[in-house]
Amino acid sequence: MRASHLFFVAAVVLAATSADARADAPWSQPTLTSGAMELAPVAPPTLFGLTNSVPEAGPRRIVGAMVRSGVPGPTVASDSPRDLNLVRVLDDGRIVAGVVLGRRAGPPQAGLVRGRLGRPLGSPRSLRGRSKASFLLDVVTNDAGDAVAAVRRCQTRGCGRQTLELIRWRAGVARLGKARRIARGGKLGAGVGLNARGDVAVVWDRLPSGGGARRAIYGQVLSAGGRLGPRRLLAHPSSAPSYRVAITNTRRVVAAWLAQPVSECVAHPGEIEVAQAAPGRRFTPAQRLARLRITGCGRYAQAPGVAFARGADGRVVIAWSGNEGGRWVVRAGELGPAGVTGAAVVSDRATDAVLSDLEVGPHGEAIILLADGVGGSDPTGPRRLLAVTRAPGAGAFGAPEVVTSEIDLGGTLAFDAATGSPVAAYLTHGPDFLPTTAVVSRAG
Repeated sequence: MRASHLFFVAAVVLAATSADARADAPWSQPTLTSGAMELAPVAPPTLFGLTNSVPEAGPRRIVGAMVRSGVPGPTVASDSPRDLNLVRVLDDGRIVAGVVLGRRAGPPQAGLVRGRLGRPLGSPRSLRGRSKASFLLDVVTNDAGDAVAAVRRCQTRGCGRQTLELIRWRAGVARLGKARRIARGGKLGAGVGLNARGDVAVVWDRLPSGGGARRAIYGQVLSAGGRLGPRRLLAHPSSAPSYRVAITNTRRVVAAWLAQPVSECVAHPGEIEVAQAAPGRRFTPAQRLARLRITGCGRYAQAPGVAFARGADGRVVIAWSGNEGGRWVVRAGELGPAGVTGAAVVSDRATDAVLSDLEVGPHGEAIILLADGVGGSDPTGPRRLLAVTRAPGAGAFGAPEVVTSEIDLGGTLAFDAATGSPVAAYLTHGPDFLPTTAVVSRAG
């Protein structure tokens, strides 16, 4: 098997020291390792397309968890990594992932599969139901291992008539729960959030048929007991959004999204917005975080576009990609009940940069990963993965630190559950711009 046909990632680990020291400690240098995870042998064009078009591809998330748990990731028994499209990894190494089922010549069918790091994945469970085709839109898990999937099902062969359904898969239960229909129509999209109690927040969009119709975003809460709350209108986006959704144990809901029309490779003006709902209340009007005005081929915002995370002290940090004149920049602020406050640019204004990931550690430190040298989705200079850190209790982020100068287009971030150290996982590439090398570094 040729090396160029393997899917690899790289990861680096920040020194496992005290929280204050960690905020100023440099990221360690990566070194070659033989513990790389191979997903499957594929043709290079398929591999290239996956790594650049799937913002939360399973391989990156799995390997980030592989590094922090210290055991190798699973080898997926499939003939293309496209079969593994959404992956969620718990701190104890359990995995819930979305898969694509069915024959290559037939309509795609969505499924879910469970497993554990270092072991083969189990048998998939089909989400097809009675539909002609099905597509997995989002998967979320909680610490107990319960999972909820948002599924778009095609009721006609051309998929002109669709339904949006939520399906639960409780931890330790072999069978999937009964599907709960949320919406019907055409061109449906969704994102979901799940709390420890089992309550689900679903934020979904639909483009009604007919000339002049506008796409609308709605939000609802499905309680752990199965009660579906009223539908709330959030906004009218410029195009089909990609979502980040969270719900607290008190049923406070936060939803953020990136919406930007793209025609083939050409980006048109778009927006990044956030909306919130207090427990049992209507959503507040969406707050626009960024108006994306830079247009052109490859200049559309690279996912995720926006991310938020809550610390142990209750503070919620939010970060997003945006424009400043002709530059791409990353901004961050604090998200409270009244909206985002204290927004500031955290990237280097001298270069283009977009958001890669955001996490808050167990000690309260917030870290943002930036893809520097990337203007939307295309490189505009030397590509580097940078990290900016806000120390526990601090009000501002520090200067960017270089994580690595060998990235494809971005990376993901996680905190080691055992040590509290941050781990950055990212894709590297060889001379043919395909991921060919896996490197891992550990302090000490």
